[in-house]
Amino acid sequence: KLPYATIRYEEPIIYITFKQGSELGFPEMKELVQYAETLSGYKNYFVFSQVGENVSVTMEGRRFAFDAKNSPYQKGTAVLVKNNVVSLAANLYVGFKDPAFPYKVFTDKQKAIDWLLSLPLESEFKTG
Repeated sequence: KLPYATIRYEEPIIYITFKQGSELGFPEMKELVQYAETLSGYKNYFVFSQVGENVSVTMEGRRFAFDAKNSPYQKGTAVLVKNNVVSLAANLYVGFKDPAFPYKVFTDKQKAIDWLLSLPLESEFKTG
């Protein structure tokens, strides 16, 4: 357990649940990647993130999270949010940012996990 999230690994998915009111910046994102790599045994993995209320990500945190060089084993991310408005807004934002690996926001946990498991685990994505 971290002060801002809980993290666990069930191959091939890293599950992260963010605590309400957390602010995620560069240090937190870097720490999460280090934990994810350790838990996965430095093998390719997907990330499933569940976001609580009032969780915010700084610009530096976003920049770090979307750069494949910072998490070379991460091959896709699904984020679970509580409502469709947040999901739509987040997916539009991500569409403009062009992340280096598949990234999608959902309101249904099973659809998010199914989507992750449909992605290729051994693929290479752009690194810059």
